[in-house]
Amino acid sequence: MKEKSFEEALEKIGKLIEELEEGNLPLKESVGKFKDGKELLDFCNKELKEAEMSVQKIVDDGGKIRLEEFEQTDNTIKPGENYKEYTKEITEDYPNAYRSWKKDEEELLLKLFDEGRSVDEISEMLRRQPGGIKSRLVRLGKVEGY
Repeated sequence: MKEKSFEEALEKIGKLIEELEEGNLPLKESVGKFKDGKELLDFCNKELKEAEMSVQKIVDDGGKIRLEEFEQTDNTIKPGENYKEYTKEITEDYPNAYRSWKKDEEELLLKLFDEGRSVDEISEMLRRQPGGIKSRLVRLGKVEGY
């Protein structure tokens, strides 16, 4: 695997989640993307642990400034952890998030996009996440991958 940064891995995880949330991939491809995401998640957790071990905090000790080791906590991201809570929060703002696209909804998306509406406007109208709108526009050939 090529050298990657934490930020690149995190961005890739976000894209994989959007692709999986659309629910349009064949099972074998979905499983492959899930495995890729797990590998990236493990990488991010390792990077976070290493960063956490090397961080120190500045403490004001009665007017004396000193460095103290940063207290370690177990803030690692675990697959599936708080997923229901996360999706509940998202669907409060975007009720159609994580649902399959219907033909008439895709047609409306294309119409709004062709009218020059912004992704944010379309997102609000279709009650889906902006990332889901972008992914669908890529899938429909209206924009190149982002």
